[in-house]
Amino acid sequence: MITLVPNTWHGATAAAAASTVLPRPAVRCCTAPPEETDSDAWQFKLLLLAVAVGYGTNFPVGRLMNEALPAAASTSGRFLLAALALSPFISRLDRRLIWPAVATGLCDGIGYSAQSLALCDTAAAKVSFLGALTVVVVPCLSAALDGKRLGLASAPQVWLAALLTLGGVGLLEIGDSLDALRAGGVAAGDLWSIVQALGFGTSFYLIGRLISEDDDGAGADQVLPVTAVNVATVAALSALWAVCDGCGVGPLAASSSAGWLVDAGTRDAFALPGALRGDSGGGLLWTGLVTTALVRVGETKGLTRVPQSAASVIVATEPLWASAFGLLLLGEGLDPQCVVGGALVVAACVVSGLEPAAVRAALPFLPGGVGSR
Repeated sequence: MITLVPNTWHGATAAAAASTVLPRPAVRCCTAPPEETDSDAWQFKLLLLAVAVGYGTNFPVGRLMNEALPAAASTSGRFLLAALALSPFISRLDRRLIWPAVATGLCDGIGYSAQSLALCDTAAAKVSFLGALTVVVVPCLSAALDGKRLGLASAPQVWLAALLTLGGVGLLEIGDSLDALRAGGVAAGDLWSIVQALGFGTSFYLIGRLISEDDDGAGADQVLPVTAVNVATVAALSALWAVCDGCGVGPLAASSSAGWLVDAGTRDAFALPGALRGDSGGGLLWTGLVTTALVRVGETKGLTRVPQSAASVIVATEPLWASAFGLLLLGEGLDPQCVVGGALVVAACVVSGLEPAAVRAALPFLPGGVGSR
């Protein structure tokens, strides 16, 4: 049977949702990965690794763009370029998938906008690690809205992944949170990072619902059309944000960047196509055409050829690449506490993609395990 599976956004959050569906933010139609020879399999695994590396660059490059542009302008420019690149596929979309693609795009739009805001004042690696909170968001939504059974015996990987994630996030947060509380507030970037996880997690949940309701499938030819509509929806939502921020409308009137569309000078410098001529031009082209449009095409190919268990491990390396590029491009280092916290989050992403039987075999003392009988 052909099923609908989400295309990964970005690896850590993607892999974190792997216990429910395969990774990341656009909807994808695919069949189960076919049997591959060893010579073929490593090529597709390398392709997925390249995808994880590409997504990992989004975080430090996003920070660099936010130093030259308002967050709304950089997000809007990135997704407008990506939407234009993928637009030829929109006309091929099956009408049954229009609203699912738009709905997940709206959720992803919230996630990407929050991610961009978080990157204004939070380390790239930390934003990436906190995004893995989807490992908690997706199962919670499934349990609350669908009554899905998530007992320790039936879904041990969910509980173990959640425990690892919460422990990792606790280590990532404890220092900054205490400093922020002493200063009389909460770190805004950390809050936006959590909103990022809520947006992406809700998208994964909606896709999971779509999978469970899909009996006949829509065909593998819908992979790129649905991705294109998803990205176009994100572009539309981020454009609305850019207009409101640029014109200083409503609550955005108080933002530090409000009014940049009103002034002719800043409008030419911050909006497309003028922004491509500035310091942020390379970043916009990279994140828009390469790591949002091109990488998704490669990711789609890789995820149809690599088993979920292997794919979830590979894409879980994304925050590690975000950390590496953050150090290389921004000079951002992580203290030992954050390194341990990040390692726990990556471990949670890997665990979330395991089969329950594998977890019970490794931990026989769990309910349902051999040692519990």
